[in-house]
Amino acid sequence: YLAAAGDEPALEAPAALFLGVAHLRAGRFGDARTVLERAAADPAHRTTAVYLQGVAAYRGQRWPAARERFETVLADRDDGTLADGARSYLKRLPEEDRGGLALYANLALQYDSNATLAPTDDLAKTFQAPGDQSDFRSTIELGARAVVASGESWSLDVGYEFFQSLHFELSDLDIQDHKPSVRLTVDRGAWRYGALASYDYYLADNDELLGEVYVQPWVSRAHGDRGRTDLYAGVRRRDFFDGDLRTLEGNQYAAGARRFFYLGGPENYALVGYRFDVDDVGDGSERPFAYSGHQVELGLGWMLPGRIEAETSYSFHIQDYDGDSGGRDDDEHRFAVAFRRRITKRFAVVAEYFGHVNDSNDARFEYDRHVASLALEVR
Repeated sequence: YLAAAGDEPALEAPAALFLGVAHLRAGRFGDARTVLERAAADPAHRTTAVYLQGVAAYRGQRWPAARERFETVLADRDDGTLADGARSYLKRLPEEDRGGLALYANLALQYDSNATLAPTDDLAKTFQAPGDQSDFRSTIELGARAVVASGESWSLDVGYEFFQSLHFELSDLDIQDHKPSVRLTVDRGAWRYGALASYDYYLADNDELLGEVYVQPWVSRAHGDRGRTDLYAGVRRRDFFDGDLRTLEGNQYAAGARRFFYLGGPENYALVGYRFDVDDVGDGSERPFAYSGHQVELGLGWMLPGRIEAETSYSFHIQDYDGDSGGRDDDEHRFAVAFRRRITKRFAVVAEYFGHVNDSNDARFEYDRHVASLALEVR
């Protein structure tokens, strides 16, 4: 009936739309794109047809074609259901397939209930008695990423990120980070795999603090509209420039999995994950900070009314430290909530909260940290 209706000029575009949707539901993505070309020729149905072509390309793992269709939708419409859907799909595209050279910046004002002299919480907790020094700070993040080589089913891109924190009162806690990286991605239909390598060069109050090398191979399996499964492993090497901190140097090994469940659309999802890690740090004769750990994580993303993107996550990390620690065991809780509202195609306002509570049978390592952030994001 739909094929016959397509022979009637007045019904050709609507029939092509319905037939395209039928092909989509049946998993015939190539047929869907072909049929929807007829609907796209009608100005009254063009945007809807192009959007559905983008969906067909996305489900068929044809990332560049999907990006081109969704960007066309946004050029035609800046708001509404189709625009929201196009933005959501573009956000879920692999970063290296979102366009040639990608530039981004983030300017934030933050309040930290427990500012510490460390670039990350996992380093902060290795120091005894982090204290409860609260402060406001501004942070600046700048970055760029570009594809330098590619083939029909693979791409190689390089990137650079700069980070600077500027505290209002505790200026000796200011942190700067320089991070070059390289990434290889290979597409094999529903399967994707690749590897990431990066180096972090940290300075604390303009003095050299540490260098970190990180390598992560990964595999991802798409499940159509139902979600995806990610498997990954990672190795991190940390070296301090201050010889007094050698007991914190060493390697971390980790392996884990995440399962994403799409809830009625790509903009809404739930995730569950597990990670096993071993922090093999110490100078050989003294290893009070070496541990093995197990982490479970939960997450939820949702598109709220008013085109507000909401995300929340929670992780629970059990850490069993080596004998040199005196029998130390930690239970680490991390939780985060973020709301993002685009104000133009390139600018967004982001409000975030991060919490970190560390429970330990050694009172010297018990602490909590709460960070509130308001940022302007440019992409």
